[in-house]
Amino acid sequence: HMISKYLSAPSTLAIVIAIVLIIVSLVHNDDWEPEDKTTVGVEPGTTVFDFLQSLSSIVFAYQGQSIFMELMSEMKKPKEFTKSINVAYLLMVIVYAATVIIAYGFEGNAVEGFLPDSLSVGKAKTAVGVLVVFHVMVAYLIAIQPFHMWLHSTFFPKTFNSSSCQGRTHWFCITVCYIIFAWVIVNLIPFFGDLQALIGSTLGAPIVFGWPSLFYLLVVREKAIKNANSNHDEETAAAGSSKKSEIGRAHV
Repeated sequence: HMISKYLSAPSTLAIVIAIVLIIVSLVHNDDWEPEDKTTVGVEPGTTVFDFLQSLSSIVFAYQGQSIFMELMSEMKKPKEFTKSINVAYLLMVIVYAATVIIAYGFEGNAVEGFLPDSLSVGKAKTAVGVLVVFHVMVAYLIAIQPFHMWLHSTFFPKTFNSSSCQGRTHWFCITVCYIIFAWVIVNLIPFFGDLQALIGSTLGAPIVFGWPSLFYLLVVREKAIKNANSNHDEETAAAGSSKKSEIGRAHV
């Protein structure tokens, strides 16, 4: 709740400003040359692996299902989650499409995979870097919460979800230690970027397309079991009431 209340809006504003700065910088790029910049359709020479790599990047960009349950549980009105997620994805499609079309339209094949790298060194690039770092930090705080909560419940179950001083201390130790651990791993493994891309490509599609279907089937199954138990209880109660009536008539 604290993150959503104080950091979500500034984080969203930061990434919006960063995108605007990138687009404006690309549009006003004095080095832009129109010839042989863009290709309509699939670029000649594109292999199946190139296509799948690009497709996996698109899928990864829309991945968020792994945090949906946590977001829903933190909402004051969880039933409104469907509306909020529909609006969020609609805005994502618009922003992603506009950014990609403009960036590729002006830079073509020379556009960098990480858009800020397409900017010339200067104040705009520095500002974009600061804004993106802030946005990533907030996104990390939100995305890592379920895992930190699991660590807390595993190592310090007595203070889990506790607002006491001890509970806050345990939570601080877990979060700080994990950030240090992650930093060490990132800098220790020389091929960490490739490893991260492999994990994202392998797990991204199952999470995006598989988890929602799985959750739906589990909810339907749970409702079916509850309905079956409810019907069974009603039949048992009706049978008991009928038997009592028959016994009563027999005594009369």
